[in-house]
Amino acid sequence: MQASTPVAAGSDVRYESLRRNTLIATPLTLLVPVAFAVVLSMLGADLKWSTLGFGALGWFGALLLRAPLAAVLTQVLGDPERVKPWIISSSGPFEEIVRVLLLVLVGRSFSDAAAIGIGWAAIEVLYTTLTGFITLSLVRRTDPEAMQARQILEAQGMIKETGPWLGIIERIAATALHIGFTFIVAWSLVTAIATAIVHSATNLTMVRMFKERPVMTELLLLAFGLAIFVLGIVLVR
Repeated sequence: MQASTPVAAGSDVRYESLRRNTLIATPLTLLVPVAFAVVLSMLGADLKWSTLGFGALGWFGALLLRAPLAAVLTQVLGDPERVKPWIISSSGPFEEIVRVLLLVLVGRSFSDAAAIGIGWAAIEVLYTTLTGFITLSLVRRTDPEAMQARQILEAQGMIKETGPWLGIIERIAATALHIGFTFIVAWSLVTAIATAIVHSATNLTMVRMFKERPVMTELLLLAFGLAIFVLGIVLVR
């Protein structure tokens, strides 16, 4: 591997290496929901395109629901760093409420829950992939706005040459969690209270741990996600 030159003074990120890793890792990341779809199909799930689409719309709807809260908190608290924990904490309740609505409206069978979970996770994979390329462009740019955004991301440990590879692990873990949570809630709608709490707690813990111990954080998330995935399958089948 050839060494490359840092793109900006004081930056530890080598652009060419990060770019190469991103380009190689992206196809593997996009295959994550496909791999889960294959596994669940082998277990007997009938994955309908319409239900997959509802899952994707559910993720997007939950994202839109958080936007007004973010706007209000930004006005009240002012500091984005103070706003961030509240937005992360709200992810569980908003996503699980939408998940319940989808299961009630679309169906709670094994196949329905599997398709909703995969569609939900797949659109998130696309979103994070796009975010990764936007981050990559920030690394190369030298305008004040881009440099400020890059400094914030670097302070959070979000720009590293190993980031794309850790991103694959994170997408596997997150996909397993989304599908697992969908199965659990499909088994009993009341469990959405527990999944909302666990969902938010997982996100908060990951953000706090990632900066200092990124590899350990992703591996723990992977183990937890796969455990929830297996538990969901056991409950709903």
